[in-house]
Amino acid sequence: MKKILLFSACVMLAFASCKKSDKNAPAASNTITANVDGNAVDFNNGATGLLSISQGGYVLFVSGFSGTGSSEQSMQIGIDSQKPITTGTYSLSSSTDPNATASPQLAYGLGAPTPIGFITDGVNLTTITITSISSTNVQGTFSGVLLSSQDATTTKSITNGKFNVVLITHNQ
Repeated sequence: MKKILLFSACVMLAFASCKKSDKNAPAASNTITANVDGNAVDFNNGATGLLSISQGGYVLFVSGFSGTGSSEQSMQIGIDSQKPITTGTYSLSSSTDPNATASPQLAYGLGAPTPIGFITDGVNLTTITITSISSTNVQGTFSGVLLSSQDATTTKSITNGKFNVVLITHNQ
């Protein structure tokens, strides 16, 4: 749980201090799609990516949402790593390895203004695969079984997740 809170704090700090100054960056399709409990959802509203680089490591954060109000859904995809984030597969099993250098995180929210949250829980499988990454774009796939932050018996199955978004790089 401490890793999730630290990851969230890093992401919020990175977004708060981020400047979107590269207006000449090539446009990505800015799409995030996934099946949530078997239902296809497009999280394309506000879909974007951020790579934050600091002395302590690297954080990749991709997010987007769908719908409004009580029907709003959000998806956050993240990798917290001690080494540069490159193409490859980041899985929960590798993050629980004592020699692991990266931790994948997924978060799903349902409803607004106070969403019901579902997060990577450290037990269920979570996989994020980066298929392409450059200074201006990141693409990949993701899946996982997420646990409710309010009820330890409720889960959400995320399958067939795909993302292709503009990437903003922020050096701290």
